[in-house]
Parts: sequence; C-alpha cells; structure tokens
Amino acid sequence: MMADTTTTKTRPYRAPVLAWIYRAVGVLAMLPGVALMAMGAIAAAGAPVPVVVGMLVGGAVMVIGGAILWGLGEVVDLLGRTAYHSARSAVALEYLASRARSMPVV
Repeated sequence: MMADTTTTKTRPYRAPVLAWIYRAVGVLAMLPGVALMAMGAIAAAGAPVPVVVGMLVGGAVMVIGGAILWGLGEVVDLLGRTAYHSARSAVALEYLASRARSMPVV
C-alpha cells in the first residue's frame, strides 16, 4: 500500500486548530490574572490585608491556569508535528523500498 506522496511533500506543516484555541484561552486567562495581581499590589496601601491577599492569590491562580492551558496548546502542537514528520518519513521509506525492489539483483 503506497501512501499519497503529493500531499506530504508539498504541504507545509500547519499547527492544529486545537493548539491555537488552547493558546488563545491561555492568554485570555493570564491577562486578567496579571491585572488582578497589579490591582492587588496597588491596593496594598489602603485595603484590608485579606482583600489584598485574595487579589494576589486569585491573580496568581489565573496566571498559572493560563500557563497550563498554553502548555496544553504546545503539547497538541508537538503531537501534530510528530504526526506530520512521521508521515513524511513513512512516505520516504516507502519510496526507498519501492526503488530497492525495482533495482536488479547482482
């Protein structure tokens, strides 16, 4: 069974849509987290301590959650790259095997 050589040779790698979604959601989770931490740092002068600590911890949790989502996007992208390059390798090996079968035996 010969793989389709035209699509894997000419088509460049494109990141999966799921990777872009995870990255976008990760950034959208990190931005308010950073803003919340900044507001907590600004409010440290006049606000009660539990409010400031809650803002800082909440912001840190949002930033960490966003970083985890960003990391999931990277994992999905790396899985896609692995699949893409393994398909290219399989096509190349099948091509070499077909060339070896067509060569005369000495």
